[in-house]
Amino acid sequence: MKYANAEPPSALAVAGNAAAKGVAGLGDMFLNAPVNAYNVAKAGAVLAGDAMGTDLRDTLTETPQPNLIQRGFEQVGLIDPSREPQTPGQRILDMAVQSGVGMAVNPGAGALGMAKGIGLGVASGAAAGLTKEATGSDVAALAVGMAVPVVASLPGLSRANAS
Repeated sequence: MKYANAEPPSALAVAGNAAAKGVAGLGDMFLNAPVNAYNVAKAGAVLAGDAMGTDLRDTLTETPQPNLIQRGFEQVGLIDPSREPQTPGQRILDMAVQSGVGMAVNPGAGALGMAKGIGLGVASGAAAGLTKEATGSDVAALAVGMAVPVVASLPGLSRANAS
């Protein structure tokens, strides 16, 4: 993919863009829920049709997600294609910041819990980004990104879990 800039954007520009994408992703996760539920119901109907010998795939197509917040952020320039990551380090930073934003939203955690969540999200996103850059595998990156919080919660690895 070619980018608008000949020079890669600054790390700060990538991080700001990633933070905006993280916030948009969180909001759109909730706003897209009805469409996602509708698509799951249509997939179930397609499976039921298959079981009855009727192909409903052409009739029940996937409804695209509206991504209203993302589109709004793009319209006002908070998410800008010219600030998309271009280098391996920027792609890792992008994933780490987006994951940190996602982990920051824990309504009952308090300030310390939120700080721990952000740190864990950044670590998880950075590990996933490093894995993706090293292997090129989305599956490996997903597995590593999911494993980091699990490993961090094992007894003996955290003061909160040590007795």
